[in-house]
Amino acid sequence: MIGSYAKPPDRVRAFVDRVPLQELCRGQLLAASRTGYAKVIRGLGARGAEEIGLSCTEIGLPIGDAPFPVPLFDTGAIRVRAAADAAVA
Repeated sequence: MIGSYAKPPDRVRAFVDRVPLQELCRGQLLAASRTGYAKVIRGLGARGAEEIGLSCTEIGLPIGDAPFPVPLFDTGAIRVRAAADAAVA
């Protein structure tokens, strides 16, 4: 059950949207973008987020396996696991 939704400020959402469209789709990932995503996630945690959904399949790429203070749910990885489970069932 979803208790609440913390919508990031417009400038943060613009940054989060820009990276997949202008970098990842072109085979690029700037170090500043990786750092920026980590900052966004930590900021949401500081604002009270108890978990964060990475609801664009590409967002997990700049995050990698870095540890964060809140659980992350990478929809790309979730879909891959579900497809693999279905394939072997």
